[in-house]
Amino acid sequence: MEDLDGSPQCTSCGTSPARYCARCRSATYCSPECQQVDWRTHRLLCRAFKALSAGAGAARPSPIHHLAIHFPMAPRTKKPRLVWIATAEIEPGYSNPVLDALLRVPRAAVRAGECVRGRGRSADTLNLWYVDDAGVANPHTNQALHEGPLAFVRHAWGEKIWEGPVVAATKAGDAFDARRVTDVSLTAYRDALDYLGYFRDGVGSMVDGVGVDAHSSRVVLAERMGKVKGVRINCLGDQAGDRERELVQVDVPKAHSLFNLEGDDPLECLGWNRAVGKYQGKWGSGTGEDVLGQNPLASLIHLQVWGGGEQWGRIIERRVKDACGSILVVDRTKQDLTVDVVRAVCRMVEQVLVPLIAQTSQDSVLERDRVVEAITLDRLQEFMGD
Repeated sequence: MEDLDGSPQCTSCGTSPARYCARCRSATYCSPECQQVDWRTHRLLCRAFKALSAGAGAARPSPIHHLAIHFPMAPRTKKPRLVWIATAEIEPGYSNPVLDALLRVPRAAVRAGECVRGRGRSADTLNLWYVDDAGVANPHTNQALHEGPLAFVRHAWGEKIWEGPVVAATKAGDAFDARRVTDVSLTAYRDALDYLGYFRDGVGSMVDGVGVDAHSSRVVLAERMGKVKGVRINCLGDQAGDRERELVQVDVPKAHSLFNLEGDDPLECLGWNRAVGKYQGKWGSGTGEDVLGQNPLASLIHLQVWGGGEQWGRIIERRVKDACGSILVVDRTKQDLTVDVVRAVCRMVEQVLVPLIAQTSQDSVLERDRVVEAITLDRLQEFMGD
């Protein structure tokens, strides 16, 4: 989505300039990390948006039809879908979407900003049309939003349970009651999910309007607004022959899903609350046959040194895919993580733990314990700044 000056803003953080998604050319991102933040929901409509926009002239039923996003009641796959909606001119130059086939008793919410994503006023206005609770007897929970594995707002901080279908449409201009309907974008899709997920009855949405100023909103959003430093560990292919690119500090939005992962760190005895995620790319298929996808440092930090079993001292099966290709490492406490710390951990594992593991019997609990005892913060400090 563009700001009022016409410059593309990052869908996830509001930074400008930003680049369009290579597939759909609708949402924009300033970095791979910001694209990761939005990918879980974006991927559901990305391919469909490309297909519709590529042939928009032929696919558009009529000049008065525009793209919108429908969150249906009980879809088979429990996910939203792109739909063409007709518009009706209420008065000269002023139109609204015709939603009779989607909503029986509609109400509307209007917004033109996104504080949690760092975006202020935007060039277009998001209109959310939903069912008026007072007009429907025994309404049912919207499954696309609240139920199933793709429940977008179930884990958000809002208290509102949305009942009945919801339609997200866009109007051109940033006025509260903009006059002309236009095609929705996938940045507006992200904004719609945030608005719905952070909505509280009696207050409104935490991300827009008067709801932003509530004390509870400021407390909740402080945990999700802004960025912290993480470290990207590049595989051989992404280093492109430059060893200086092996470890690169990057900006990671606090809204990144990595910060929500449960602790499962092979080196957790260091008190290092790290979480690891993999970058999408052409390197590192996980088959072990891709030389350029090899990532020696990622392999080191995934060595299993807790417990026992046949996989002790190796990379356990469920982590193999994370040990190839480029990976992102963050501190789950949302503190900045430095290249020096990640490099020191890798060096300690390589120079201290790997030799000990080679000399240790998997069947000996005492010998395995000695390996764990060698992992200390004092020992780690010896490798800092080398």
